[in-house]
Amino acid sequence: VRGDITGPISETLAYSLSGFSNQRDGYFEEVNRDGENNERNRFGVRGQLRWQPNENTNFRLIGDWDKIDEVCCGVSNVVDGATGNAVRFLTSNANAIVSNQRFAYEGTTNFDSENEIENKGISLQGDYDFGWGTLTSITAYRETDAFENADSDFTSADLIGRNATQKNFETFTQELRISSNGGGEFDWLAGVFFFDESVSEDNDFQYGNDIYNYI
Repeated sequence: VRGDITGPISETLAYSLSGFSNQRDGYFEEVNRDGENNERNRFGVRGQLRWQPNENTNFRLIGDWDKIDEVCCGVSNVVDGATGNAVRFLTSNANAIVSNQRFAYEGTTNFDSENEIENKGISLQGDYDFGWGTLTSITAYRETDAFENADSDFTSADLIGRNATQKNFETFTQELRISSNGGGEFDWLAGVFFFDESVSEDNDFQYGNDIYNYI
C-alpha cells in the first residue's frame, strides 16, 4: 500500500507527505521447527516543505525514514554430500536435511535469520534568483543502520551459533553553486562540493555446540 498527499499551508508554504508499507508472509518453510523465511516487512515515510517567501527565493526541506525488519533467507540443499551424514548423526533428526532438492522451498536451520535496516535522511535546498544567475545551496545528512544475523551453516546441527554484522553509515554533504540563467552568448556554472562519511562495522562470529563433534 502507498499513499501521498500534498497541498498548500499558506500562500508561501506548501507540503507533501507520502508513505508505504510492503508486507508478505514467508514462503520458505523450516521443516525441523516452526518457522518460515523469505518474508517481507518494509515501511517508510517521506515529507517535504516548500517555502517561497518571494518570487526570487525558494527553500525546500525534505526528510525521509524507512525500515526493513524481516526474516531472511531460505537456502536449499543442492548436493547432499559426506557432510550431510555427519549432520544426521549429530542431530538424530529425520528432517535433518531436505536432501538434493534445490527447488523445494524447504530447509533446516536452528533459528530465524535477521535482516534489519533503518535509513533516514534530511536535506535543505535554497535557491536565490539574481536575474542574471541563480545561487543554490544543498545541505544533506543521511544515516543507515543495518543488522544481520544468520544460522550460516543452514543445517539443523548447531555448527554456527551466530554470524552477526552491525553496520552504521553517516554521510554529510554540502553543495554550493551558482549558474547562469541562460539567454546570453554563453551558459556557465561554478560550484564547490563537500563530502564527509564515517563507516563502522562490528562482526560477531560464534561456533555452536556441535562444531567439535562435527569436525
